[in-house]
Order: sequence, then C-alpha cells, then structure tokens
Amino acid sequence: RAALSRLERELRANLTQANQKGTDVESELKAAHAEVLERAAAADAELRGKLADAADKAGVERAEFRARLDAAGERAAAEKADLRARLTEVGDKAGEDRAELRRQMKQVKEKAAGDVSDL
Repeated sequence: RAALSRLERELRANLTQANQKGTDVESELKAAHAEVLERAAAADAELRGKLADAADKAGVERAEFRARLDAAGERAAAEKADLRARLTEVGDKAGEDRAELRRQMKQVKEKAAGDVSDL
C-alpha cells in the first residue's frame, strides 16, 4: 500500500510536471506566434510603404514626363507657327518680286516697242 501510495504521488508529480511543461511550451508557442504575427505586420507595413513610395515616385515621374511632353508640344506648335509666318512672308515677297518683274518686263517691252518704232 505504501508503495502504491508512493507510486501514485510520483505519478501525480510527474503529471503535474508534464502539465507545467505543456503550459510552458504552450506559452512559448503563443509568444513565438505573437512575434511572428508582429514581424509579419511590420514587414507588411514596410512593403506597403515601399509600394506607396514607388507609386508616388512613378506618379511624379509620369507628371514630369507629361510636363516635358507638353512643353515639347508647345515648342513644336510655336516653331510650326513661326515657320508658317516665315513661309507666308516668303510667299508674299515672291509675289511682290513677280509683280516687280512683270512691271519691269512690261517697261522693257514698251521701250523695245518704242525703239523699234523709232527705227
């Protein structure tokens, strides 16, 4: 009976010890799980921040490209208008030159006709 009682106490002590170890392991697992969740949340926040930064940078780069493209379009339009104005000037000058040449040719013909009639 004493041996049984001693064995029962040993078993209870072993069971209590096993329960305590199980509780300790469960606490360690919960702490590790919480740490993993915390690290995952931190990594997620960091990635979200990097994505937001990249999106902002891409937006800025796109806006800068759009501004450069608009400026190039405005310069091209101004150059086109300038070329059209110059072309109009050249066309007007050519018209004036043709008119002057016609007038001179008419004078030459009249003079030639007068010279012929003088003969």
